[in-house]
Amino acid sequence: MIPKLMVQNKIFITAVGLLLLLKTNINGQSNTPLLTKENISDKISKVYHSFYKTENPKEIEILLPFFKKYPNLQLHDTIKGKKIYLEALYYFLIYRN
Repeated sequence: MIPKLMVQNKIFITAVGLLLLLKTNINGQSNTPLLTKENISDKISKVYHSFYKTENPKEIEILLPFFKKYPNLQLHDTIKGKKIYLEALYYFLIYRN
């Protein structure tokens, strides 16, 4: 028969382990900066320039929900051009098959 103290220790260790796992998972998700109206111009430029290196449409995918949520963003003409280019490029790459 297992003593009651050993069972309590196993329960405690399991609970602490799950808590640490949950905290690690939450921290891992919060490392990506949130898109806001204030930082969207910088993010558009970064994705625009990094696409030529990576050719990864996943980066553009991150921006699309924000574009849909705020369709009338006041952006500088250069940034607006990059935004339109990224949207068109994404749909071209996805739907060309």
